Amino acid sequence: MHAQPRPESRSVLTLALDVLTQPVDAFRYLAQHSHMGLGLLVYVVSQLPASLAPEWAWDGPPVAAATPGLAGVALGAISNLAELLVGALVLHGAATLLGGRNGYSKILQAEAFSALPLLLTAPFAALAHAAGAP
Repeated sequence: MHAQPRPESRSVLTLALDVLTQPVDAFRYLAQHSHMGLGLLVYVVSQLPASLAPEWAWDGPPVAAATPGLAGVALGAISNLAELLVGALVLHGAATLLGGRNGYSKILQAEAFSALPLLLTAPFAALAHAAGAP
């Protein structure tokens, strides 16, 4: 069964659903269109479930530390964005060496949108946190 081609202009919801259900089509679209702000928002929000989870001490009996506060979550978001920027820079360098033609911004956008499936882990992270599990 072949999917029908999507129109050139996509809504935020359509684009998000396409990244999850038709990633090849969605990333071809993203290679031709700029949605950098949305991509960075997707990336930051997709990292929140992991940022909100308490840290566990693994060098003894499993004891949960306190859940990070607002400052910890903000610092985690900044750290995650820095990792995204550096990771995209490394990928851009490798792609350039291999003959890639798109720029850094397209790789950054694609890497940001590729984090969207992490949002599907949010309910499980919330359940684990509520149960006190790591």
